[in-house]
Amino acid sequence: MFLEKIEDDIPNGWDENFCFNIVDFTTGSAVIVTKNGAREKGIVVSADYKKFNVSYRNDVGTTSTVHINSVVLLQDGSKEWLSKPL
Repeated sequence: MFLEKIEDDIPNGWDENFCFNIVDFTTGSAVIVTKNGAREKGIVVSADYKKFNVSYRNDVGTTSTVHINSVVLLQDGSKEWLSKPL
């Protein structure tokens, strides 16, 4: 019963740990995501505010999409972000 109450109280747009809100993801933001059991760095290219998905481009130029719950880190982007080691 308590868990159901918490789920009812989760504001729309937040990840499962209340770390990120989908509106915080802007084009050019730097992210680290977990994908297929590994971590990957990227630059945000878009965010889906209805499905809570984040699309990002990695260091080799591939664009991928993950759910907000797969995001580990979100920060302001920089030119050097993708060239720095993980």
